Amino acid sequence: MIIFKIIITFIINGYFFSNLYAKSNLELQNCEESNKDFIQQTNYLLGPGDKVYINFFGYKDLSGEFNILNDGKLSLPLIGSVFVSGLNTEAAIKKLEQEYKKELLSSKLDIQIINSRPLNVSIIGEVKHPGPYKLKKIDKSIEFPRSFNEYPYSPKLTDAIEYSGGLTKDSDLTKICLKRKFNLNSKIAYKKKRLNLFELLNNGKQENNPYLQDEDIIYIGK
Repeated sequence: MIIFKIIITFIINGYFFSNLYAKSNLELQNCEESNKDFIQQTNYLLGPGDKVYINFFGYKDLSGEFNILNDGKLSLPLIGSVFVSGLNTEAAIKKLEQEYKKELLSSKLDIQIINSRPLNVSIIGEVKHPGPYKLKKIDKSIEFPRSFNEYPYSPKLTDAIEYSGGLTKDSDLTKICLKRKFNLNSKIAYKKKRLNLFELLNNGKQENNPYLQDEDIIYIGK
């Protein structure tokens, strides 16, 4: 009975990982190059767990720290709840200024990120321990990370690879695809970017080691 269970487990795991690798290969084959600069142009996107400071120019009593709640909304004075998840700070400022125009003579404001949430990323393919990971950003005043998956800066592609145990001997440094989620006109869309770690290691091209965003998916080719 025990042997039967072990065999079934191996069959299920084999089926799961074969499907996973098949999907990874498909993503790599279809890794788009339509917008080569979209990753470099992507600013940090706000999401649940972020804490921001909003400075209302001319209205000091309204200024303060605000948390983005699990539903992606900020609970703000005068206007109540506003959905900001998936927006960068520039887009969030514009949205809030539009809302506050209805309540204030001057709606000018600024948003600063005080504490950013952990990044949930997935790395699939030719790494030693593929799967989902949570990468945390810690206070920059701390000289050294408290644990291996905590960084005094926004994690990059190479950080995710390192935390997943590093590349396997069968990995292809020229076959890496980054898949990123965007909020375009209130609709979720994905874009892909082919990356080349060989160019990073040999020619120092940092565009091949981008900062990661929440829910990024990394595919490492064979």
